[in-house]
Amino acid sequence: MTYYDFINFIESKVTFPFSLSLKNRKQFGFYYHKYSTEFIKECIEIGVRRYFRYDANKLPTQESVNEFLNKIGGILHNRNTMPVYQTIDYIQNLGRKRHMGWNNIIARRILDGYIRVLLKKWDYEKINMELRDHVVMITKESRDWSEWVATMTDIIGEIAVVYWPNI
Repeated sequence: MTYYDFINFIESKVTFPFSLSLKNRKQFGFYYHKYSTEFIKECIEIGVRRYFRYDANKLPTQESVNEFLNKIGGILHNRNTMPVYQTIDYIQNLGRKRHMGWNNIIARRILDGYIRVLLKKWDYEKINMELRDHVVMITKESRDWSEWVATMTDIIGEIAVVYWPNI
């Protein structure tokens, strides 16, 4: 599929009276070279299902088309990311919304340390389940950023003692 066929495919999804701006064409050109066209088509279908809302004439609304165009990069990124890192992104977004003073850089270091410790005994699938089941709960139940940091640091320390008793 050529780039122009690809752009025509996307414009067929956006439908008349809407079309891609020059900025959107450049954006999709970047995606065209970064990802496979089949993968992009799959993500576009997901975006259309998730973000398009229709008016009385069964045409997508301008707001929903704009939202789709703004979100497609995130869909591509998330679908191309390992599930463990998708969960980490979810935890960070949850923490940022729930806790004043949330620091994504420090939170990411803590979560990366948590994963490194667990990788000594578990695979990524089991770690992802642990993140979704346990760390998401900790993030929701912590009263503030400091409590979350203290809880996670304690857990990492306990795991390290169990798995690495000779440290």
